[in-house]
Amino acid sequence: MNETEWLDYFETINNRKPSEEEIQQAKANGEFVASEPVAENSQPQVQVSGPVTGQGTPVVAPKKGLSKKVKIIIASVIGAVVLLALSFGGYAYIHLQGGKISEGTYQIETYRYYDKDKKKMIDGMESYEKSKLKDGDFVKVKGNQLKFYNYTLAGAVNLVDFTDYDTEKAFRLDNWSRTLTPTMSLADYTKVVEKAVDNRYKVDEYTTKSDIDDSKKVYIKDYKKSLKETVHYKVNGDKIIVLIYDKKGKLSEEKVFKRLTKEEEKKLDYEYERDVRADKKLFHS
Repeated sequence: MNETEWLDYFETINNRKPSEEEIQQAKANGEFVASEPVAENSQPQVQVSGPVTGQGTPVVAPKKGLSKKVKIIIASVIGAVVLLALSFGGYAYIHLQGGKISEGTYQIETYRYYDKDKKKMIDGMESYEKSKLKDGDFVKVKGNQLKFYNYTLAGAVNLVDFTDYDTEKAFRLDNWSRTLTPTMSLADYTKVVEKAVDNRYKVDEYTTKSDIDDSKKVYIKDYKKSLKETVHYKVNGDKIIVLIYDKKGKLSEEKVFKRLTKEEEKKLDYEYERDVRADKKLFHS
């Protein structure tokens, strides 16, 4: 340790500068090595090829190391950075896990929508009950995709939407932002739904080509509108809460879906596929 390092060390430990007597005493005790000044040579040095010995060899002072105070500060900064990184990593992991939806089938439990006339959210399930119908909508989650199925339980004949089973219209899950984004562009959906409508309806004495074209326009218009909406979701145990906001950012729909057991899922799949077959038979016969 040289004299400068010893002075830094003394000030760090005692929080004061040492007296001249303390410096001399430390020097006498060998606690530091005094740096001796190198004498200047008035004559230019001549480089020789052989080894140089004797007193003419210059003495190189040892490199000055970091003081204890500086080392403490550096260690504190590094520790804070590491702690911050670990904290953010833990938060990110928890946040991502909180937005993860387990694969399976979830059926609607509650439904509310914004009534523009009443200017408030209305219980949509009551509207079904008044019409002696039951909302049987459900969603299926597989990987990072979620697909909605419209399913109205009407007793003898249940109603399905052919655009659900005849197109690949779905949503992509984003665990971080808790949003659902459509997987199909408007152009792609237009091609698919036009083909689906043509397969479903045929020109006959009851249906004109104009009717079919109008039907296509309705589906395309609805999908275009949905692309301007923002769909968020929350996970609460075995439930998914879907929140739909219009283009102005106002909540327009709120749907709560509850996860079905394997037995319930199997029963629903059987009944839905049965009703899909009946729907196809009705329009393709």
